[in-house]
Amino acid sequence: MDILIFKTPGAMQGWGRRLARHLQKGDVVALIGDLGSGKTTLAQGVAAGWGSSQRAISPTFGLVNEYRSRRGLLQHMDMYRLPEKELEGFPLEDYIGGKSVTLIEWADRIQSRWPEDTLQIRFQAPSPGTRKIEVIFPTAWGRSKRI
Repeated sequence: MDILIFKTPGAMQGWGRRLARHLQKGDVVALIGDLGSGKTTLAQGVAAGWGSSQRAISPTFGLVNEYRSRRGLLQHMDMYRLPEKELEGFPLEDYIGGKSVTLIEWADRIQSRWPEDTLQIRFQAPSPGTRKIEVIFPTAWGRSKRI
């Protein structure tokens, strides 16, 4: 587990770009935290680092945004607005797997359905302008993929 502190959105996006260099098709990243804690900011950095020419935006109302690059497909999901009774029926398994990288905001709402090797990033906003993340690496990543 790593704990990181960011003082600016740009610093968090920069770390997201570095994270993207370590992601491979099939990876799932669970983004967990309160509103305004930095989940979409980090996703913007990941999308940029993945090579997307589009700026990542929150998929709150569309549920899934897709960003393509020469590296492949990056899927950015948001489970925040999905009613509790519809979470069970959301076709998560159709999205995750070897074809893409999947970022899931509010992933704690579907935690029972995560793949075993999901990378967890937990966000906090301890003070205005400061963001703290706790990165919990899956065992399968070993030490080689640490950012």
